[in-house]
Amino acid sequence: MSENSAGGDALFQSIRRARPAVVTGVPDGMLADAIRLCAAAGEFPYTPCAREEECFGVASGAAMAGERAVVLVQNAGFLNSIGAFATMALRYQLPFVVFVTHRGGLADPNGYDIEKHAAFEACAFPLTPVFRFDAADLPDDIASAAFKWAEAARRPAVIALEKRL
Repeated sequence: MSENSAGGDALFQSIRRARPAVVTGVPDGMLADAIRLCAAAGEFPYTPCAREEECFGVASGAAMAGERAVVLVQNAGFLNSIGAFATMALRYQLPFVVFVTHRGGLADPNGYDIEKHAAFEACAFPLTPVFRFDAADLPDDIASAAFKWAEAARRPAVIALEKRL
């Protein structure tokens, strides 16, 4: 299985079933297929962003308007935008779903990703619950379950997509 196909269709189908009003993201190899499918779907707009904090702005605006939003980013990008996440999403209790590719784990040993893994664990996990899933074996209802949790908790649901052995 190539990196680009790791869970891409399953993630897209789960997002589609959850009926978001908007999906936004910044490319990552593990998200490439899901992003391509979201952009082509026509059932909801896919809003590409240049930086991850822009994604949190798009999702926050949708959530403030009472709409469902999905964010697709890598763990390093999440770290780059932690200020926007904390001061908008958490501060204003905005329910949206964030799928984060959690790069640098044992099954994803690229030298340039190792520090990303440790930094994401150190910074994101104390801020909000992070739910871990195997990127290649996602439950069909992961997006719907994440929205249900986010709406009940009144905060973003952060789903860490990891490569597993």
